[in-house]
Amino acid sequence: MINRRPFPAIVAACFVAAACQSARSEDAPAQPLISTASAISLESPLTLEKAQEVAWDNHGSILTAREGVTAAGERVRQARTGTLPSVNAEVSYGVSGSGGRSGGGFSGGAQSDTGIQPRVSLDYTIYDGGLTRAAVRQARANVTGSEASLQSARNNLAFSVSRSFFDQLRAERLLSLREEQEKLAEEQLKSVDAMIDAGSAAKADRALQESELRRVQVDRIQAENDIAIAANALRNVMGLPAGEPMQLKEPADTAQKDTKLEELIQTALGQRPEVVQARARVTSAEASVDVARISRRPRVDTTLGASYTPENDSERTGWDAGASVSMPVFDFGLSRSRQKEAEADARSAVEDLRQAEKDVTADVTEAYNNLLSARARVSASRLARDAAKVNLDQETERYRLGATGSSVLSVFTAQVQYAAAGNSLIDAEYDRMTAGAQLERALGVTK
Repeated sequence: MINRRPFPAIVAACFVAAACQSARSEDAPAQPLISTASAISLESPLTLEKAQEVAWDNHGSILTAREGVTAAGERVRQARTGTLPSVNAEVSYGVSGSGGRSGGGFSGGAQSDTGIQPRVSLDYTIYDGGLTRAAVRQARANVTGSEASLQSARNNLAFSVSRSFFDQLRAERLLSLREEQEKLAEEQLKSVDAMIDAGSAAKADRALQESELRRVQVDRIQAENDIAIAANALRNVMGLPAGEPMQLKEPADTAQKDTKLEELIQTALGQRPEVVQARARVTSAEASVDVARISRRPRVDTTLGASYTPENDSERTGWDAGASVSMPVFDFGLSRSRQKEAEADARSAVEDLRQAEKDVTADVTEAYNNLLSARARVSASRLARDAAKVNLDQETERYRLGATGSSVLSVFTAQVQYAAAGNSLIDAEYDRMTAGAQLERALGVTK
């Protein structure tokens, strides 16, 4: 250290700045590590959008991803400190003494007491060869990756909520259909009984209609259980505890804008979180390569330091400045190996990005085809259901009138066809909704 005339005003100002910074840190309110879910009311019918918001406020995957973004931001701040001045304050106390043999015995020697020694020091690395700049670049890339990870978690959770939401609505619609079928089977059985009593039908006709009634009753019981299971799955994916099924509001049947597949793929490649995250990994890996290369080349470091020890009479103040050039001369290939490792990681990150783009392209293509297919199925299923209803009504009337060729078997067959057509229509309608949600997920759309 080179001692010159002190700069007490500068050192004192640094001490005050450090004290103020410490006070602000202590006065700042502590931030909770886990987000607190906002109070919500689930008594009124729940919309899909509200269900997704509740999930984002309560599901553990979102809370974890948010903390990851916060931690990544703090690492940027830590990286910046490489070339920022730091002020340290310390207080020390020391006692020393000595003793020896004199005249056949021991005698106490001198003893010194340094007393309490407060000290403030300033350290400033002005330039470190670009290491801090590369570290900041890498940390910022990690922030981008963490934010993309959060967006990906929101995107995936939104799709899971949508799918569970539609599953419960599907189960409720199927229960309504089962109840309608049960009522119809009861009416058909009463009609057969009346015809048997009138002598216009054989008693054997009753067995087939009664078996149909028992079958739809079993289906109705299963449908009630399906609602309970779907409702429980929806509450769980929303991050809520188990409870009674929530009342859901049917989404509006809004036709999605027809867009060419190529345009959808380009949109997804630009905003899909997985692609954004893969690009951030490439940037981070390239920064690691820069760090490894800097470590192998001659590196210039310039530093500045100052200290103030008010209770030290011999050396109250001091300062030092220095510059150094360093590089590894022989380290058994360690620095070279680190550079090769970083370059391999960078190439791996590039390949991950390329594969992510392929995966996104495949996801969008699959979701797009599923949506087109589901739309076509809805139209065809609706026509099939309407035709099956007309056929059932005609066969029922023909059997009641005793028309030639009509039998209880033909009525039973028409009932089964009508039930199957109703099932297909419900499945097609909710498959179309699910396919729409799947396409939004593939595009990286999070409302």
